[in-house]
Amino acid sequence: MITDAMTLGEKFINSIGLTILGMAIVFVVLIILSYALDLLRIIGTDKKKPTSSEEVEQPTNSASAAEVPQEDDGEIIAVITAAIASLSGSSIENFIVKSIKPVPQKNNIWSITGRTERMLNRL
Repeated sequence: MITDAMTLGEKFINSIGLTILGMAIVFVVLIILSYALDLLRIIGTDKKKPTSSEEVEQPTNSASAAEVPQEDDGEIIAVITAAIASLSGSSIENFIVKSIKPVPQKNNIWSITGRTERMLNRL
């Protein structure tokens, strides 16, 4: 405890000690939380995992494994090629589309829409 009767050096030493004590308490609590989270992770993953001998057999029925018919993507390829040509400012004859692959989105459409609306409301 710091009082008025203490010298400046004593006050400084007591302040340093109090700071170290506070930091030690914080680190002890963080270590306890770390162990508690590790324990919860171990308890939470105690589910039985199937082994290779217990694998579930996949049905080989031809009715369940019906093939999805492939659609003609010619129209989609034409639209994408036209969009690329219009953005680059050149003609369609200069482009050869070899493959079209969808780009996976990191966010779902709702978060993208919400972010866009929020940015538009700021302006």
